[in-house]
Amino acid sequence: MSEPNTKNINSHIQLPKCSLIPFVNSKKYIYYYDFETNEVKRSTPKNFNVEYGYYYPKIEEYLNKIETAF
Repeated sequence: MSEPNTKNINSHIQLPKCSLIPFVNSKKYIYYYDFETNEVKRSTPKNFNVEYGYYYPKIEEYLNKIETAF
């Protein structure tokens, strides 16, 4: 197995950023419901549901190519 991702990359875990962009408001925010805190929260597509170093570097590189193509 490859080494863990040590680059400064926030990986989108479930939804690629390009799938969130149609849902932004005029101020470039999306709103979502957090079931753990029972709150409606605000985020940007770039920062929604990301985790630092979630994927290995080669996987992240591959996913970035696909996501950019959308």
